[in-house]
Amino acid sequence: MAHRIKEINSKLGEIETDKGRFKFDVNPVLAPAASSESSTVNRETASFVANAEIVGRKDDKSKIVDMLLQKGNVEDDDIVSVIPIVGFGGLGKTTLAQLIYNDVQIQEKFDIKMWVWVSNNFDIKKVMREMIESLSKKKIHVSSMDVLQTDLRAVLDKMTFLLVLDDMWNEEHFLEKWDTLSSLFRCANQGSKIVVTTRSKEVASIVGTLRTYDLKLLPDNDCWDLFEHRAFSNRGPKKSQALETIGKEIVKKCAGVPLALKTLGGLMQSKHQEKEWLDIQNSPIWDISNADKKIMNVLKLSFESLAPPLKQCFLYCSIFSKGYRIGKKLLIQLWMAEGFLGLSRGSKTMEDVGSVYFDNLCSNSLFQDIEKNKFGDIKGCKMHDLVHDLVTSISGSECSVIESNEVSKDVLHIHRLVYNSNESRIPRSLYEARMLRTFYVWNNFEVEAAEFENVLLNFNSLRVLDLSFTSITQLPASIGKLKHLRFLDISKTRIKELPKSITCLYNLQTLRMKDCKNLKELPPSLGKLINLRHLKVDLSGWTEIPKGIGKVSCLQTLPVFRVGRNGGGRVLAELENLNSLQGKLKIYDLDVVEDVTYAETANLKAKQNIYSLGLEWDRDEEVKNINIDNEVLEALQPHSNLKELWMRGFSGTKFPGWIISGSWLGCLIEIYFYKCNNCEYLPSFGQLPSLKKIHVDEMRNLKHMGGAWNSWNNDKAKVEVVEDAAAMAIVAFPSLEIINLKNMPNLEEWLLESTCTSFPRLETLYIEDCPKLKIMPSCFHSLKSLDFTAETSAIAVQSLTKNLTNLTFLYIHGCPDLKFLPIEFLLRNKFLHTLKIDTCPEFEGFVSKEDDNEILSRLDEIRLDALEALRIRRCPKFHMIPNTLPSLKKLLIEQNNDSFTGWLTSKLTALTYLWIEDIPNLEYLPSSLLKNNERLTELSICGCPSLKDFLYVNGNKLKSLSELVVRDCPSLTSLELQGLTSLSYAEIVKCGGLSSLPEDLALLPQLERLRVEIAAEVHYFPFPEATQQHHFLSLRHLQIGGSPKLKSLPHQLQYLTKLKILVIHEFDGLSDLPEWLGGLTLLESLTIWSCRNLIRLPSMEAMRRLSLIEYLFIEDCPLLKENCDKESGEEWEKISHISKIKIDEDYVS
Repeated sequence: MAHRIKEINSKLGEIETDKGRFKFDVNPVLAPAASSESSTVNRETASFVANAEIVGRKDDKSKIVDMLLQKGNVEDDDIVSVIPIVGFGGLGKTTLAQLIYNDVQIQEKFDIKMWVWVSNNFDIKKVMREMIESLSKKKIHVSSMDVLQTDLRAVLDKMTFLLVLDDMWNEEHFLEKWDTLSSLFRCANQGSKIVVTTRSKEVASIVGTLRTYDLKLLPDNDCWDLFEHRAFSNRGPKKSQALETIGKEIVKKCAGVPLALKTLGGLMQSKHQEKEWLDIQNSPIWDISNADKKIMNVLKLSFESLAPPLKQCFLYCSIFSKGYRIGKKLLIQLWMAEGFLGLSRGSKTMEDVGSVYFDNLCSNSLFQDIEKNKFGDIKGCKMHDLVHDLVTSISGSECSVIESNEVSKDVLHIHRLVYNSNESRIPRSLYEARMLRTFYVWNNFEVEAAEFENVLLNFNSLRVLDLSFTSITQLPASIGKLKHLRFLDISKTRIKELPKSITCLYNLQTLRMKDCKNLKELPPSLGKLINLRHLKVDLSGWTEIPKGIGKVSCLQTLPVFRVGRNGGGRVLAELENLNSLQGKLKIYDLDVVEDVTYAETANLKAKQNIYSLGLEWDRDEEVKNINIDNEVLEALQPHSNLKELWMRGFSGTKFPGWIISGSWLGCLIEIYFYKCNNCEYLPSFGQLPSLKKIHVDEMRNLKHMGGAWNSWNNDKAKVEVVEDAAAMAIVAFPSLEIINLKNMPNLEEWLLESTCTSFPRLETLYIEDCPKLKIMPSCFHSLKSLDFTAETSAIAVQSLTKNLTNLTFLYIHGCPDLKFLPIEFLLRNKFLHTLKIDTCPEFEGFVSKEDDNEILSRLDEIRLDALEALRIRRCPKFHMIPNTLPSLKKLLIEQNNDSFTGWLTSKLTALTYLWIEDIPNLEYLPSSLLKNNERLTELSICGCPSLKDFLYVNGNKLKSLSELVVRDCPSLTSLELQGLTSLSYAEIVKCGGLSSLPEDLALLPQLERLRVEIAAEVHYFPFPEATQQHHFLSLRHLQIGGSPKLKSLPHQLQYLTKLKILVIHEFDGLSDLPEWLGGLTLLESLTIWSCRNLIRLPSMEAMRRLSLIEYLFIEDCPLLKENCDKESGEEWEKISHISKIKIDEDYVS
């Protein structure tokens, strides 16, 4: 009995510890009864904002937008204006910046926009990298400061930009860092703006060039609106006079702070009794006067009011760094692995419980910046930095982040560990972390397999192991001994093979293996993982889903199902029992299915939670199996809940009944058909009430659209009706917004039913390579973007455009018989912003010479005041545009005749970008063109063989010109550059008539990048002198191209000692690089290509002086390649100190 009592006391001690660890409070006011069903680096923000939840900032937004839209004085010293927004944490600075960033006027004002979250670690490289990523929408991994600066300037030179730098702090060396960053903006277009949000008035005084905007507290009425919206919405209490009175007293105590109001509003949703509201009103948290502490107390109050299961779920989020975008599904899987969600009961799964918890944390404003997918489902969220401070302070030592090998000795009680160190060895002290349940490994983790195995064997309690994005190449076989492991992520690793023991992880719930390009196959016995619920894979590496996967009946996530090339498609039947599948499912290799019963057995119709289905047949077009394809597709009927259908390579001749009827797919939102080349018609999509996007590509047998496509089956279909006083009319395609039609060489006509209204919401129409299409509808009254690309008829263009009134974008490419745009089209579409006409050999302009006098007399009525971008390319007969284009900023003229120069001189006054290319008879660039466009930032003249003189008048007027390109103009004899004080990039290529480059080139104060290439017949390189100290002051990047006749580099290059990037090419007469190259000691990158006789680099001593060089690229230099061979090359020792060497296509270091 004594032994039993001792056990009970020990257990009670553990419970008491857990109570303290998770801050479980038994106070009935702050922890109402609720069931389980009801360092990190730094809060990254994003530009998106949900406008519906924003109140009280309309005036603030309007004032700052006005400041951003004001035209700066051209003579101002500051090319870029900076507006600081100052206020303490939680006041809504980021939200206000988001509103401004997404304002329609701002969208129209600025060419490009960038959003960067800075936080208290002001890392200039990170800021530059994220500016570039914000534009490219792609992750970049460049680490060189100079490469980043070069890339960024290349973008900013061309555009008027808006940059938001959110959450800046006054840290050490802030002024120095700001000066470095702001210097990058001097090449920008006049009128560019930066908005900085900060808590620090000192930061505002340093960065601001315009008046600081001090953000005030919310007005009382707006405070109540914000609180009321949260507290009484959804399942909140019924609003009564008593609750409203108490609520307004609570609102007063929030003192106009939005974060406090939102948090308390979310909290009060769960409180239905008047006493509960009074307890909050009279809470001691309001006794503190300090605003920051008061906000933190409100956040603590919200946390304390959470039910115990929600508390532990919230505290788990301390493993994420500030600013981390937390994926909803990922977080739920982690909670599930830790055992926070209990067990599935009946129809309610653990994931369902986790979703409720996630939504509750959102309602309590502990999660924010909610991101949704295209179907409206929540994808992820972030935490406000104050909320993150709260969760890390409460979780205490339960979660630890290690960024070096210096580890606290007290690791016994760590439950969650984030290892973020570059060290190759794991600290020995971590071996003692035997209570560890979550182990996250970040950074470029690379450790010996034996050592890793020893560490894992000590983590007997491990539930979560995340090794994604690390450099590991194998998992130890002993991983199978981690019997409690429920979550394993090896995505983006170099693992080639999974150990067989992985199938011994019987408790494993989540296995993530995305982008494992070296992984050749999935474990053959994967079916043994009977508790597996989420298998996150893509098409990387492996080729076939393992047999036995059908035994994993609780599987919910399986985005990719590869039938494989063996077995005649039998594995497809494994889907039969996987009726818990959710989300996306793409089935590949359907062409190998030999028996339709496999598809029937798959029983997709029973999988009601799959919202996106992809089906692909991967066979050669010559090989057809029409009958079996028809039968297989018929058998793969999905559930009617489907939202997205994607098909590729279907060689059948007809679509199945479940597609044709239309009524079965009433929830469908998007349809994609690729390479369905044997089908001669499209199904009846017109009756689908929710359909928003149609994409059809390569249906070569399709000749007619209409009829069945628009038809209605009133007995089966759901229809939308429009009621008026007279009648009821059927609407076809009631929700459709986007149509893409591509590569249909035999499509001739597109007809609509005259008895119904069609396409009331269509905004984007893209037609590519449909050369026979001549008959088209003209009823797209909502259309804003129209794109004809490759082989389109003028009849189709004119038919479709005649009734358009709201177009903002028009692109016509490859229309051989198009002569002009209808004048009625130009008169009606007053909001046209961008117009591109490309490869239309008969196109004359906006009206035809043959038009009668009445039409020509109306030319003055055409006012395309909104047109900002015009491109006319490969239209040799083009000659006529409207009289005025007051807003035109970007003009590109290529491969036309030279008759356009007449209107260039007088009709354009707002240009910022001018590109003229391949105009054979152009001799002079009109001086008035430059004189009238003082805001020009980029000028390019290419392929004009008759151009004799680059007549530059009054250079001081073009202070904004930052980029100049002159290329392939062999008759050019004069080039005047004096006065171009903002020029940062110049390119002078193959202009053989220039006896020397302009001496002014060396004196341009902002010139950072220069590309110079000479013509093949030139015997010497006309590089300007660079011997004086004030020559080429800012030059950092030089690309120089020679000719076969040159046997040496220009000697002037040895004086360019500030160069960081040097590119040398096409010096075929060069055999040795000069010794003075070693004097360019700041060089970081050296590229040499097409120097076919180059044998040797400078001496060992000279090359070793290039101590900062990180990149060496050698291409098409066969002799030098041989000499730089790592094993036997004579030159290898000279370059062995360089970290990244690429020779032709191979990286050798």
